Amino acid sequence: MKSQQDLWEIAELPDDPDREGGKAWPFPFVTEDYRNLSLVWREISEHDAIELRDCLPPIYVEGGFMVGEAANHEPDGSAVYTGISIIGERYFARDTTRKRWSAEHNELIRALGAGIEGHPR
Repeated sequence: MKSQQDLWEIAELPDDPDREGGKAWPFPFVTEDYRNLSLVWREISEHDAIELRDCLPPIYVEGGFMVGEAANHEPDGSAVYTGISIIGERYFARDTTRKRWSAEHNELIRALGAGIEGHPR
């Protein structure tokens, strides 16, 4: 049986040569991953991370920040935000709650250490 760590995936965004960094805007991909209950972190550019940080006042959390207007909520009432995890000089995004942030951020760190970025994208 696979552990949760084995199921995490890091997915690249589609190419978009017209955007700085050459990748598509992270939405709707991050939102769709959340709706599909996918254990996916989307690697994003530093430019997109800064743009997200500056669009609304961020909520700073361990290892990154969260943004959004919390239009979605979990069944327990927890607000869903877009979390940006900063690891070294890399940036990753996924929709999550403040309650789950620390565990998911730490799983990403472990997954990167385990070489998960080599998984099919």
